This record gives sequence, structure tokens and C-alpha cells, in this order.
Amino acid sequence: MAFASPPPVLSPCRPARPPRRPLRLRRYGPPSAADGQLRRLSSLASTAGSPLRQAGGWRPPLRPHGAPRMDAAVPEEGTSAADGSSSNGASDADSVLRVRVRRVGHLTDYCDNAMVKEYPNPIRRAMADGFGFVPKGEVVLKNVALRADESTTPATGGEAGPEFQATCRAGQDAPAYLRAGPRETVYFEPRAVRAAIVTCGGIAPGLNTVIRAIVMTLTREYGVETVFGIQSGYRGFYAKNWLALTPELVENIHKDGGTFLGTSRGGHDTTRIVDALETRGINQLYVCGGDGTVAGALALQEEIIKRRLPIALCTLPKTVDDDLCVIDRSFGFETAVEEAQHAINAAAREARDFPNGIGLVKLMGRNSGFIAVHAALASGEADCVLIPEVPFAISGPGGLLEYIEHQLDERGKVVIVVAEGAGQEHVADAVGAVRSRDASGNKLLSDIGLRLLNDIKAHFAGIGTEVSCKFIDPTYMVRSCAPCAGDSLLCTLLAHSAVHGLFGGHSGFMVGPVNGVNVYVPFQEVAGKQKVVDVASGRLWLRLLSSTGQPDFALPSGQPARRSSSAMSTVSAVSTDSL
Repeated sequence: MAFASPPPVLSPCRPARPPRRPLRLRRYGPPSAADGQLRRLSSLASTAGSPLRQAGGWRPPLRPHGAPRMDAAVPEEGTSAADGSSSNGASDADSVLRVRVRRVGHLTDYCDNAMVKEYPNPIRRAMADGFGFVPKGEVVLKNVALRADESTTPATGGEAGPEFQATCRAGQDAPAYLRAGPRETVYFEPRAVRAAIVTCGGIAPGLNTVIRAIVMTLTREYGVETVFGIQSGYRGFYAKNWLALTPELVENIHKDGGTFLGTSRGGHDTTRIVDALETRGINQLYVCGGDGTVAGALALQEEIIKRRLPIALCTLPKTVDDDLCVIDRSFGFETAVEEAQHAINAAAREARDFPNGIGLVKLMGRNSGFIAVHAALASGEADCVLIPEVPFAISGPGGLLEYIEHQLDERGKVVIVVAEGAGQEHVADAVGAVRSRDASGNKLLSDIGLRLLNDIKAHFAGIGTEVSCKFIDPTYMVRSCAPCAGDSLLCTLLAHSAVHGLFGGHSGFMVGPVNGVNVYVPFQEVAGKQKVVDVASGRLWLRLLSSTGQPDFALPSGQPARRSSSAMSTVSAVSTDSL
């Protein structure tokens, strides 16, 4: 939902600010002329991405169509962009929407004026009113819920539907992020730009689409002449030859999976990388990766600021696990879910066609179970889903094996989906595994799929029951394929937004969708954090339980398996209640 903050200082041509009026919500139909240019909210919070402009309090006068916008600067982080305090200093916590704008860094923050100059944006076709440039101060709200008071008499009515008063949740502090898109003023002369693109960490569907879209936008939209591809991840800055990227070279790479530039884990050396950027004269850097890559990009940004270099840097969210904070989803996730669904359907077919059939599918999901949960919901075939967020017991009363017995007695088959990071305490205890980490700092996981397969076979052999157990492990298949249409579109739009952001002088951000609108998220809100499935009260997990009918498997000590909210905070600072 988009929000434009009011100007901090009223000009003589603007009317005096009237007393605060209650926040109002038009529930049905399109906005009418009486609603005002900056008072549009279609439907309730179920309509993600609905633009929320100045919905209450001060409103600027209506402007004729085609007249210039009256834009305001973005408030500093920690300030209230929509303050509902009354003139006598009193405030109503249940009817005030306080917006906290997450500030994104800018070249002008740390570079000398002589190094940073302003230029008119060369994208002429973006000049059209209603589409073109993103105005200053336009932000996107996240997790804002409004309540329509339908017990009151509607203030207005008509064909457009009744209009009711609406309030925010008591004490709500709504985070807001700078909206992505082209700016009227840019801070790079296109022919002086020397850009570089690098892909880091594991592969994901859509990486080649991102590379292609960045190159095409830089060269065709802005007229940039020099774009480099860094091969083999972060280590490629100082250990590999740089590849010159042209529209002709990348024209057809989006049809393939993987990454055209190659990738690797680790190899991050902040000093050597920034030295290479400075030596080569790079002033725009595009990094594709997950939370570990963002942490590395944050270190680069801090070194760039320390040296006061005119280099703009951003990341694009690449992870099939969809565990990056703040944003709705990362690219590659939708394709991974689609491919994982095929594996679940295959396991269900095998289980259905054999007596006492058991289908066991292991999917990706190191610290979060989003792929397993979404794929199970999409398939509708899973009887049990095991994810890292929920501990479970394998044997004993109320354990997994008892549930499998019950399902075979009742239905004659059972389909189990397990994320690779689930139940690691069982595998570590069984094999005496020593926790070690890969080059990216991720814990190396033991194979929970094989542990469950062996336990299932041993259990039913011990009770004299013949079963047909099929184990399917499509772990790396789900991330190595070409992207689906949804991911391809997301990758293209993310690439466009990234280029627009760096040309606008912004730096130190990850681009991603929030409520369906692309925004710029500061590195600090992503690095070192992970999004997990909210199993305490999230709608996604509750819908999964409704779909599978599975219980909360008891732990050996007898306590319920579902984590409390406090336990979740030790896993991640951010959870989700998506869907």
C-alpha cells in the first residue's frame, strides 16, 4: 500500500491544517471524485498492494489532471509520517496510524558534492502523468490492518458503496519502505557508468533472467555502455577474469536454469573486493543472493562509505527457501514450490497404487519450511508435513510412527513431506554427527530423509506388517530448472527496480516486493536475520494443519511440539503469517 507523507512545512498557497478527522475507509467500488486524489484505499487489508495515501488528517487540495504533483520528502527513520495528535497534544492510540519510514542510504550521505551531480532522467517515456516517475516521499506500508466500524451509520453512500469510519490497531507502528521505481533526477551520467553483476551462494530459478534484465535495462533504457559480469561469486572479483556483458550475449540466457556467470560459496574478502571495484572504476554493483550474501554486501557498503567512494550497491533476493525478511517472497521460490509439488504428487501416486503404501518426500528448507508447507498445500496430497520450526518425536506414544500406523489402518496409504532441516536432533543423536559449517557459514545437515526411511522400515518389520515405502529426494532438482512464468516476471521487475534505485543515487538496499509493490529495504533489516513459518499463530501453518489433519507430534518428554512465540524468537527475529 503506497503512502505519501504530508509536506513538513506548509506553503502560503496551501490552506491551514484543519483539526484531525477520523481515518475513513471506502469499502467497496472505485474511488469517486469526492474522495480526493490522495485518499484511496480499495477494499480491506485482504487487497494486498492497495495504495494508501493520506487517508486521514490534513489533505492537500485537489489538483487538475496533468498538474504537477505536490510531493514531500521522505521523513527520517523514527519519525511519524502520519501523526494523529490533536492540537492540544492529546492523542488517540486507537485511531492514529504512525508510519516509521525505513531510511535507505544515498550517495549524497557520504560523497563530496563534487563527486555526485544531478542529471535529468533519460527515460523519457516515464514522463507520462499517472505512471512515470516515483514522487519523493512515496513509501509502501507493511502489515497494516484497519478495522471498519460497520456499527456506525455510513457517512456517505451510493453506487460506490457505503463509507465507514476505520481505525488502526491500538498502538500500531507501521513500518514503511521507499517505493521502487524511476526517479525524475538521477545521480549518474549514463555514459560514465561502469556496472558489475555478481551471483553468489546456491543457484535458483531466475538468476539468468535477472542478469539479462539488468543488462537490458542499463543499456537500452539508460544508455550505459559498460557492464561486467563477475564469475564464480564473490571470489571472482579478485580470482577470475571479468566478463563484458552485452545485450547480444545475454539475449537468450533467461531460457536456462542456473547462472550464466557461475557462483560459489564463501570467498568474501571485503578489502580485496572494494580494491577491485575502485581499480576498475566500478560505480554500480548488483549482487544476487540470500541472507548470507546480503551480510557480505553490507560489509562492502560499510567499506565503501569508509573510503567515501561514489559506488552504489544493491542486492536482489535470491533464495528458493524464501527465508528473507520483510519482503513477500524471493525469486525462485514459486518455481521451487511448483517442482516440489510434482514430487509430492508422484509419491502420492506410488503410495496409492500399492497396499500399505508410504510416500516419503524430502524437500529443501534448511531453517524454514516454506517450500514444504506451500508445496503440500498446493498438492493437497500430503498427510503429514515436518518442518524445522516444529520439533517432533519419531517413536513412542503420539509420535510419527504411531500416526503412520493409524493412517495405514484408516486409509491404506500415507504421504509424508519433510524439509531437510527438520528433526536434525534425531539425526545428530543417531550418528554422533559433529556440527560443522560450509563456506557460507551454514550448518551442514545430516539426512533426515534416510533416517525416517530406515526407521519406518524397521518399525513395520518389527510388528510384522508389510509396507511399500518409496523415498523421493528432488532437493536440487527444484532449484536448477528454468523459472516459471511468475518467477520470470518477478525477476524482470526486480531488475528494473534495482537499476532505477542505483541511478536514483540510493545504495545499501535490497529490492523486493512488499504488499505486492517493489520497495527498497535497507541491508540492516535483512542481514543476519531469517524469516520462519509462524507455527504459534500464523495462518499459513494453521491452514496446513487443516489440510493434512496431522496432530502436533509429542516430544519424548510429553510437551506439545508446537513452538511458542518466545521460542521462535531464538530462531529468527522475524516470523510470518502469510496466506
